[in-house]
Amino acid sequence: MKAGPTLILSTLLGLSHALQLTDKSWSPCEGQRAVNIVDISPCDAEPCVLAQGKKYTVSMSGENGESAVNDVHLNIDGNFAGWVRFANKLVCGSSLTCPVEPLGKWTLDYTWAVDDSLPLGQSQETKWLLVGNNGASELGCADIIVTIA
Repeated sequence: MKAGPTLILSTLLGLSHALQLTDKSWSPCEGQRAVNIVDISPCDAEPCVLAQGKKYTVSMSGENGESAVNDVHLNIDGNFAGWVRFANKLVCGSSLTCPVEPLGKWTLDYTWAVDDSLPLGQSQETKWLLVGNNGASELGCADIIVTIA
């Protein structure tokens, strides 16, 4: 039996639960160095619904400024009735090669588990900020709308 184009397409879509987010659910942080692309996996709708305790991978890419950036940390803050930091992770060496060279392109693939203490509910704004050099340099920032379930 031959597989038709619709069956092949639906199978391929089913294999990939990654969603390249659009301007519907993410934007560059105002006044901060922007990222070019944001993907969250698994995620099949916008805004992404993130389940407490479940692991997700965020992929971000961008371009560095004119200075090298060492010891890059990913800070994730959520606006849950006030800004709350729920992640501050050193991300060098996993998928991000440090130092990030001046004017160099960078890509981050970071997997984390959604904290069980985050409040459930409606869509929330979160800020994903990559900083280095003891907080003195910024590599990129994205505001991402998510729902915690």
